[in-house]
Amino acid sequence: MRRAAAAVAALIALAGCGSDDGPRTDDVVDSVPADARAYLHLDRDAEDWQVVRDALDDLPALEGALATLLPRSAEPPAEGEVGLALLPGQEEALAVGPDDPDAPTSLAESDEYTALLDELPDGRFAHAYLAPAAVRALRVPDRTTRSAAGAADVSEDLLRVHAVARHSNAGGGCPVAHSGSDLVDLTDPQAALYVEVASLRCMLESLTGTFPSVDAAFAEFTRAAEARGELSVPDDLLPLLDRPAALSITPGDAAPVLTLVLDGVDEAEALDVLALLQPGLIDLIGARRFGQAPTFGSVDVEGVTVATAQVAPGLELSYAAWDGRLVVSTALDGIAAARRAEGLGGAAGFDAVVGDSSSPLSALLFIDLQQLLTLGEQAGLAQDPRYLAVRDDLHELGAVGVVVSREEEFTTAELTFQIP
Repeated sequence: MRRAAAAVAALIALAGCGSDDGPRTDDVVDSVPADARAYLHLDRDAEDWQVVRDALDDLPALEGALATLLPRSAEPPAEGEVGLALLPGQEEALAVGPDDPDAPTSLAESDEYTALLDELPDGRFAHAYLAPAAVRALRVPDRTTRSAAGAADVSEDLLRVHAVARHSNAGGGCPVAHSGSDLVDLTDPQAALYVEVASLRCMLESLTGTFPSVDAAFAEFTRAAEARGELSVPDDLLPLLDRPAALSITPGDAAPVLTLVLDGVDEAEALDVLALLQPGLIDLIGARRFGQAPTFGSVDVEGVTVATAQVAPGLELSYAAWDGRLVVSTALDGIAAARRAEGLGGAAGFDAVVGDSSSPLSALLFIDLQQLLTLGEQAGLAQDPRYLAVRDDLHELGAVGVVVSREEEFTTAELTFQIP
C-alpha cells in the first residue's frame, strides 16, 4: 500500500515522496545559481527512496504515462543527494551534488525561494520550486501567481502533497474563503465526486476568463437563458451564484445524479430566478428533439415542495429551497438525499483524505476514484485505449481529497491520496 502511494508521489511534478523521519536538510542548494527557473531536490539516502523505486515497478503503466510529461528531465547520478536545476537558456536540467562548488550567488539566498520553503512542511526529503520565469502555465487561471513550490509525505496508506503558490498581491483570483461549511452534511454519502467553492460566481468567472471553450459555452447559455424570459444573467443569476456552493455526482438508476447546493440564499428570490431560468435551460438542452414536450409539476419530497421539469426521457430538473439553501438536481433522489442530510462527512474515504473541513477554505474536492471510474466506464470511458492502458494502475488508488485556501499572498493546496 505504502509503495503504491510513494510511486504516485514520485511522479508528481511539484513534489517527491515524503518521510516521517523529521526535517530534512538540503546540502546541494548552495551550488544552484540564484536565477534557476526550476529546482528539484532529492535525498536518495533517505529511508523511503527505495520504497519509491520499488513502487514504480508495481505501477508500470501509470509510470510510463506520466513520465511522458517530463521528456526533458536530466538523468541524475544513481544514488545520494542530488539537485536538478533548470537554468535560463537551457532545455536540459543540470544535476548538482554535495561536492559541487558553491554558486557565486545561490538559490538559497533568494528571498522568493526561502519565502516559499517556509510555507512547506519540514518532514520532507524532496521538494520542488518554480521561479517567476517558470510559472507561465500557473498564471493561466490566476495572473497574479509569481512563484510556486511543493513537497509531499507518505504515511501508511496516505500520500499527502502540499503545494503553495505565491501571488503578486494579497487579492486577485478567487481569494474569498469561508469556514464552518455545512454543505458536506447535505451530500449523499455515496457521492463519487464532491466539489465545494467559496463563491460559485468567482469560480465561473475565473473559468470563462481562462478557457475560451468555457467562455463560449457560457455565452450560449446566457443567450438561451435571456431569450425566453425576463431574466438577466448579470443582474439576476450571477448575484445568486456569488455565495458558497457544492456540486456532487452520485450513481443513479438510469444515469449519474448531479446535485447543486447554494448556501445563504433568499429562498423566494432563488426560486423566482430558477423559474425564469427554466425555459431557457429546456431550449438549451433541446428537449423537443427527443420526441416529447417537457412536462412540469411539483411533488412533495421528504417534507418539502419540489418543482420538477421532465425535459427528456430519463432527464429531469428538480429544485427546492429550505433553510436558506437552494438545491437543484437532475433527479428527485438528489433532493431527497439533501433532505435526509446523512452527510458525506461520515464516509471513511472522505474523513481519510479531507478530514476536518471546517477551517477557512476557497475550494474543496473529494473523489471516490473507484466509483468515479465506474461511472466513467459506463459513459464510454472504457472504450478509450489511453484509459485502458492505465486502468489497472488507476484502480489501485482509492479516494482523493484536495483542500485549497488563500491567505494574504499565498494559496495553499493540500492533496491527499488514499490507497485502499
